[in-house]
Amino acid sequence: MNAEIAAMLDYMERERGIKRETLLEALSTALLSASKKSVGAARDLRIDIDPKTCDIRALANLIVVETVTNPQDEIALSRARRLKPDANLGDTVEVEVTPKNFGRIA
Repeated sequence: MNAEIAAMLDYMERERGIKRETLLEALSTALLSASKKSVGAARDLRIDIDPKTCDIRALANLIVVETVTNPQDEIALSRARRLKPDANLGDTVEVEVTPKNFGRIA
């Protein structure tokens, strides 16, 4: 899928004269909207697209808590420390939340 996206971006840039940055921004906005439906409306969700490889990841900033009551906004301290060893309660940790079917969304 990434190769197909990269080829499409190359074509649009070359044939239509649209800057790659503009295309990536539009793709990111569209994927953000679609991923909010798939992942859930996390407190702070963003899409990261590698401009060269077109690898796409959905990332959310989650609040570190002792007991998770809202999984779209929170992460347990034990899990947060596996990602960021110095995480403490109340901190924000960036977590990849790319859905398994994200390739189909893209």
